[in-house]
This record gives sequence, structure tokens and C-alpha cells, in this order.
Amino acid sequence: MSVLRVLLWRFHGADGSGRCFPAYEKIAAAAKCHRDTVNVALKALEDAGLLTWVHRVARIRQRERDLFDRLVSVWQVIRTSNGYFFVDPLERQPGRTAAAPERDCRLNSMQH
Repeated sequence: MSVLRVLLWRFHGADGSGRCFPAYEKIAAAAKCHRDTVNVALKALEDAGLLTWVHRVARIRQRERDLFDRLVSVWQVIRTSNGYFFVDPLERQPGRTAAAPERDCRLNSMQH
């Protein structure tokens, strides 16, 4: 639960963008747990259907010499981090609508 709380309330949208891609080490430090615990917690959260992630990668083009001493371009793919996406559990239940974002709830309560 501490990993979920940290992801939702500390990293998710911290810059106002809604993006969430902290490193395991940052999650562990914020949740006050070990990096291995973060790995186990993320797997459990994915199995529970609360979040999913994609690997964020960077492609780097490098110039190297081949076997014949010619300069060639070589592409290297490096995983930079994971991008985490939260899933609203209400969206998966038949006949239920997704929860409204907090700001929408505040606006609706002001209008009534």
C-alpha cells in the first residue's frame, strides 16, 4: 500500500502533467522500503488490475568501426525508466461508471 500511495500522491502528476515514471530507487526511498519490495508491490498492483506500465526507451546512434575498419552507424536501445498508468477499477465493472476526477467532484458540489 505504501508503494501505491507514493505513486499516486507523490509522483503521479507531480509536475501537473499526469505523467508518472519514477525510478525504482526513488519509489523505494519515498515509500521507505527496499527496491525489491517495490518490484514485488508493482507486480501485485498489476495483478490486481490497478496499474500497468510501459518501458520507456531511448535510441542512441553511435559510430563504430566494423570488422573492415569502416565507420558504420549502430543503434543502441536503452531502457530509461517505466511509465506507470493507473486503471480505474470502476471502468472494468459492468454497469458502473468511472469515478470523476477530484476537481470535477468539487465543481459539481458547488453547482448543487
